[in-house]
Amino acid sequence: MAPRFYLFIRVIAALLAAPAIAPLAGAADQPVVKKSRAGICHERGSPGYEQTIHFKAFGTIQACLKSGGRLPKNSSNKKPKFDPFTPAHPGDDGVLFGPLVRAIDGDTIVVKVQGADLSFRLSGIDAPEADQPFGEEARIELVSLIGQKECVLVYANDVTFDRLVAHLWIGDTYVNAELVKRGMAWFDSESAANDYLFDLEEEARTAKRGLWALPLEKRVQPRDWRDGVR
Repeated sequence: MAPRFYLFIRVIAALLAAPAIAPLAGAADQPVVKKSRAGICHERGSPGYEQTIHFKAFGTIQACLKSGGRLPKNSSNKKPKFDPFTPAHPGDDGVLFGPLVRAIDGDTIVVKVQGADLSFRLSGIDAPEADQPFGEEARIELVSLIGQKECVLVYANDVTFDRLVAHLWIGDTYVNAELVKRGMAWFDSESAANDYLFDLEEEARTAKRGLWALPLEKRVQPRDWRDGVR
């Protein structure tokens, strides 16, 4: 992989490992997850973490497990399930925050986090691409929802295509859900935490909000559009 991608991964791991107000320096000294020589993934604060001297560091337990690691016996992944009804705030575990730099499209934004411009893909949704019908409307709606307020992002999945998959909160508004509710995006089962957003898509579709008011031939799912289906 390109050096730029490795740098991106290291920045994300450092940001998630560090307290919200702590500098990035020193984060690598205390990795979020240690993968032992035996292939066991020990999260920081769990039994066995301090005893694991020889290890490979990971920024998330999901990344460690994807690498072929496994959880310790009699252990459960204690990472809390995402709650779409409980707003996240700066300083919460697993939260990154900062001002909006720009919106690429209706589900991808760049946010300045501790001085670094980082790209985020919103979890559970798939908005129209910038060059397809309703793409610009979805992007403008996302920018409008954010306004001048701080973006609060809850890590959801591993980095894909140089983007961190996350849930976005603006104040008490869960933006991922609000976009689907307004008909600005499809529900994306591959990155969704649960079926909550699917129900909102059905509601928007029935009410013909946003993209659901378009003629059927113009309502091309983004994954099909990217594959060249027009």
